[in-house]
Amino acid sequence: MRLASILALCCLLLSCNSTSPNKKFNVQDTARFKSWLSDTIAMLKSGKDLNDFNVSEDSLYLEIKSTYSQEIDSSYEGNNADLIYAMDLLTRNNCIPKSKVGMDLKILHFYTASFVPELVYDFDSKISTFNLNYPDSIIQFSFVKGNMTDKKIVRRNQGGALGK
Repeated sequence: MRLASILALCCLLLSCNSTSPNKKFNVQDTARFKSWLSDTIAMLKSGKDLNDFNVSEDSLYLEIKSTYSQEIDSSYEGNNADLIYAMDLLTRNNCIPKSKVGMDLKILHFYTASFVPELVYDFDSKISTFNLNYPDSIIQFSFVKGNMTDKKIVRRNQGGALGK
C-alpha cells in the first residue's frame, strides 16, 4: 500500500514537470519585438512630447515614463489617454474635484516581448505619482491595477509649506 502511494506520487510529480510551460522566447518573436522596438524608439525621439524612456540591454524591455502637471476640474475634456484614465480613476472613486486644481501625474508604461505568438508585445502600466494640489492641501493617491489603495491628505501650514 505504501509503495503504491509512493509510486503514484512520483508519477504525478513527473507528469507535472513534463507539462510545465517553456518560458523561453523563440528567435522569431524576439526579432519581431526588436523590429517594433526600433520603430517605436524612432517615433519617441521624433515626437514633440519627448518622454523619458529606458531600454534593457538585451532590447527585450521598454519602459516609458510619462509626466503630467496641469490644471483640471470636473469638466476636463481632453484627448490624452493617460489623463482620461486619471479622470476616470478619480470619478470611480468619487474624488473628482469640483473646482480647478493642479494635478501631478507620473505613469510608467512597460512593454516586453510576448510569450504569445500572435502578440508582438505585452503591455502593463503603473501610476507612480498621482497628486491633486489644492491651495490648503495636497491629496496623494496610490493605485494598483486601477484600484485605489491609499489616499493621504497633507495639509499646508500658513506659509504654504507642507505640514507633517
